[in-house]
Amino acid sequence: MSGFEILGLIAAIISIAETTAAVYEAIKDLHGLPEAFKEVNQRLPLVEQTLLDAKTQTKNVKGDEAKALESLLTGSKSKAEQLLGIFKKIAKSADSSVVTVYKIAVLKIGKKGRVETLMQDILKDLQIMTTYQVFKTAVEQHVDPLKVAEEDLAKTAEQNPSLPDSEFDEKPSTGMNHFGQGDQYAAFGSSKLNHISGDNYKAGGDMNFGTRPKHRSSRKAKPGKNEESSDED
Repeated sequence: MSGFEILGLIAAIISIAETTAAVYEAIKDLHGLPEAFKEVNQRLPLVEQTLLDAKTQTKNVKGDEAKALESLLTGSKSKAEQLLGIFKKIAKSADSSVVTVYKIAVLKIGKKGRVETLMQDILKDLQIMTTYQVFKTAVEQHVDPLKVAEEDLAKTAEQNPSLPDSEFDEKPSTGMNHFGQGDQYAAFGSSKLNHISGDNYKAGGDMNFGTRPKHRSSRKAKPGKNEESSDED
């Protein structure tokens, strides 16, 4: 890994940030767009400027420092691509619900896929980048703004997330299977208690039925005229 390759990664992230800002202009007035999109857009210029200033020093990156930066910036590029991808899906939603399109896009990624969290993580990466000796002089003026921006987005994620945590919770199954003999009593959520006995079924909602399992008779066959009764099976 050389300074030239680090330059390529930085240039790619800058380009993605610029495109994301352009897409935001096309979607900013859509009904139902979470406020977090606006907050993310407000931090894009800081991302771009920090990387532009760091870009001037990439020729001096060498050895182990270059390898570490490659890993850091590759991760940042991936997050920036995910962020842009979500913005583009919203832009292509047409008549579809913005909330629904956004929800589907984020759930495929997980909690870290919320736009405010993706931007927060990118800002964290840039803060780490500013600690590298090769960039310190060039980006020192961005250190505090990066920290403040990251902390603000952390508050957004906690207090006003673009997608509630409850959307990521597993939905409990309401199905029930019963095999074997004996009565069964069941209730789901706030429903009434149902008593299932023999061939009698009672329920307040929809029910699905299959064939009842056959049970072996506990009675033994009577011996024939020419057969002797035995206590053994």
